[in-house]
Amino acid sequence: MFVGDSRKVHGVTQIEGEGQRLSVVSYLRTDLGYAEYVEKAYPPRSPRPQFRVDRYQIGIPSYRRQETLKKKTLAFLNRHNIDPKRVTIFVADEAEYKIYTKALQESPYNKIVIAAPGIMGVRNFMAQYYKEGTPVVFIDDDIQDLETIPFVKKAKKDEDAREELVAGENQKEQNKLEPVRNLEADVIFRGFNAMREYQSYIWGIYAAPNGYFLKNRVAVGLYYIIASFYGTIIRHSKDLLVGTADKEDYERSVLYFIKDGRVVRLDSVTADTDYYGEKGGLQETRTPKTVEEGAIYMLKKYPKYCYDLGKRQKGAMKGMHEVRLKESD
Repeated sequence: MFVGDSRKVHGVTQIEGEGQRLSVVSYLRTDLGYAEYVEKAYPPRSPRPQFRVDRYQIGIPSYRRQETLKKKTLAFLNRHNIDPKRVTIFVADEAEYKIYTKALQESPYNKIVIAAPGIMGVRNFMAQYYKEGTPVVFIDDDIQDLETIPFVKKAKKDEDAREELVAGENQKEQNKLEPVRNLEADVIFRGFNAMREYQSYIWGIYAAPNGYFLKNRVAVGLYYIIASFYGTIIRHSKDLLVGTADKEDYERSVLYFIKDGRVVRLDSVTADTDYYGEKGGLQETRTPKTVEEGAIYMLKKYPKYCYDLGKRQKGAMKGMHEVRLKESD
């Protein structure tokens, strides 16, 4: 039996003499090389999802951002050699459809579907558009790249304890972010496989693009799954549809947690994007009033799972009303 680190080059020696080799490769864990954090996750409430990870699809909601979409998210997918046949772009109405069709006529990523107006409408439409059981990655239209923190080996004092891959020893090392090398292998496949392993139906990435807070771990429990980049297995369940535009990703995180007992987050990956500075998209309709309405909606409907942070005191979103999930850690 050969036991090796799947993240390094490995193989078997050449056969000498007559004979036939029969090889069975068994991956005992789908998060090899990563720590996990599951102490406070609920027991699984749903059966283990059944799906083919190699049949995943990508859905991109976009509104008045046809040029941003081309320059950022579609360029990002192209750099990582993502098959255009996997990608569907969802727009609000017929007028937007015509604009995007013209803008993307020379792009290989040109499958466009008319969904529904408003972020809540398009998110709920996309959740019902794909067939039951389809693995889908939903990506915003302004993603420039995904970034991660480097792996540093750290041995435990206990000689019998397994070696872990953890974040860097010092702040300088932790703040160092580097682009994800292989979007499909290092993020998409890993996210879906970790989700299946931990019997969840949604996975996401860390919201803040700050390496100091990122960890090389798979977090399982109640966590905020930001809408800019996440994967899920499609279920046509009304209890998973969101009821608010602002804070819709907070509500989705809670809905999946309630239904399945846990969500999964890759805490070593984050997105390179300008959440509040890009014109178009949600910025076209977001106001302090709509943000406050979303916050109040969450606090009234899900008091067990979130709490009030009040209004931001500084930054690009100064004056906006925020909430936070009662995350597992």
